[in-house]
Amino acid sequence: MAAVTLLPHALLGVLQRAEGAATPARLELPAALGRWSAADGGLPAWTPDYDDGPQRARRVYAGPAGRVGLLVDYYRGQNENSKVVSSQHLLVGMRDATWSIPSHEGRELELDGRRIGLRRSEILERVSLSGAGRQRLVVWRLYWIGGHWFGGDVQAKLAGAVARLMGRGDEGAALLLYADGSGDAGADAAIETFLQDNHAALGSLLERVRATR
Repeated sequence: MAAVTLLPHALLGVLQRAEGAATPARLELPAALGRWSAADGGLPAWTPDYDDGPQRARRVYAGPAGRVGLLVDYYRGQNENSKVVSSQHLLVGMRDATWSIPSHEGRELELDGRRIGLRRSEILERVSLSGAGRQRLVVWRLYWIGGHWFGGDVQAKLAGAVARLMGRGDEGAALLLYADGSGDAGADAAIETFLQDNHAALGSLLERVRATR
């Protein structure tokens, strides 16, 4: 990040050594979040085309608005091959045999009294030779940096640079929230309800992980 790379070399080295010496992060998602409880299955099988986070936790939750999948990658001691925000974080690989390359659009919501613009993606199953209905997933991407939520890549990068300059470490989390977008499943409503219900609890969980540095 530009703000960090402009630091005097000696100071940058001190930051890197301190970050590299931090205790490895440990992350586990709870079996229940408020009105939502962990559930087995119920969503199409899908995994993003990357796994560079030192800590990954994943659960499907069932609640009043349906089922929502949550995947959290927590990053501590970031480097060129492992970082919160990366152009290599593809939802679907170019040669994926099951899912087509997703379409993307912006979406806004309010969290903690702040308007957040995030990326909403739709992933459609490739045409099935069996003639079965094609599955569809709706995916929202969100970041947690320095105790705050961000939806955009640029904002998340800037927040990470500021946190690092203030001595808070280079860590953060990237979250993918997804739901079944087939038919009238109400995927966006389910994801937004889950976030509104649980963003404070998830933020507290991530804050506790950060405190283990």
